[in-house]
Amino acid sequence: MKTKILFLLLITSLLSCSDDDNKPVADPNLVYFLVTETDLHLGESYILPLSDPEDIAEARAIIANKEKRIILAEISNDPNDNYSINKDVLRNKKWSWHITSFVGFVDMSIEILDGWPSYVEEHYEEWVQNTKGDGTKGKIGFWGYTVSREVSVSELMEKSN
Repeated sequence: MKTKILFLLLITSLLSCSDDDNKPVADPNLVYFLVTETDLHLGESYILPLSDPEDIAEARAIIANKEKRIILAEISNDPNDNYSINKDVLRNKKWSWHITSFVGFVDMSIEILDGWPSYVEEHYEEWVQNTKGDGTKGKIGFWGYTVSREVSVSELMEKSN
């Protein structure tokens, strides 16, 4: 009887496995923010996950005051590297890269960090090399992007294209 139950549990477990098992899960310790262009030229966006209460408060103040602050962050396309959900919420498109470390909100960044999400997506290895990354990690500081609003976990978890 025990063998039969164990066998049924094993089969049930295997049947419930899918490619979505590697899909990131929204972390309840994070607050997610939508980062969009300040002039909506390309209409792209990406997700900024924050955990530090001071960073969260600053992001909310930027939104409330309609400030234009650059997000300086480290990125990776390695799903084992502090993986967090990243997508273009405006187009419901998943990016292969994600923010692994938030550096801060700044008024300026060096030109080599300026770009846009789809450019990083299409030229990831080149981007990492140019921004002095360590092979899988790069840096971003897109000039024309700022925090625009908070993103709910349910919105974040919607299936992407």
